[in-house]
Amino acid sequence: MRMMRFRGGWLWAGLFALLCACAPHDAPEPSIAYGQWTALTLGYSQCIARAPGALRGAGYVSSSQTFRGWFGSAGPTSATIVCYALGKGSIVTINVASNAGLDTANASLGKVAFGIFGTTPSSCTSPVGSWNWFNGLVVKINADSTATDSSGESGTWQSLGGGRFRLHWTANGTDEVTLSSDGNSLDGTFDGTRRTVRRTSQC
Repeated sequence: MRMMRFRGGWLWAGLFALLCACAPHDAPEPSIAYGQWTALTLGYSQCIARAPGALRGAGYVSSSQTFRGWFGSAGPTSATIVCYALGKGSIVTINVASNAGLDTANASLGKVAFGIFGTTPSSCTSPVGSWNWFNGLVVKINADSTATDSSGESGTWQSLGGGRFRLHWTANGTDEVTLSSDGNSLDGTFDGTRRTVRRTSQC
């Protein structure tokens, strides 16, 4: 199974607008977690069939079928699963928006993905994994859009498209990187300087 991540496009905007319309005007903007996976062994019809159960398993109390997928809601959190046919496989997109914070959105994304795939998907087509960072620390980039390093620093990451990613650290700024074609290195601007970092173990 191969994994890619992206911003979520109109799905992101739709979930954002839905939650904003339902929330009080002084409520904070919803937090967004999102993922896109290329599943070569999961067909389109299987994806559609698994989606309602994946939402229920993640605690969504109501769900309804949408264009190419399903929508679910649970209090301040909403999720959309969209399936696209890809040969005998499929591309699966999951978007979660939550007024309960980023931790809630990320946790829900992981639960929904587990319901679709039966595991937490990751692979070398994304930056998910452990990395030997330029400053001697080990950075762990997680499938739920979070990141941590061996000093205890935490942050979040997102796809910029075209194999490019942005990591935003709570205390140490932002890194913008490009994943190599073999998935084993990240090249980009780290702490304002051009550098390359490599995985702790190769793909």
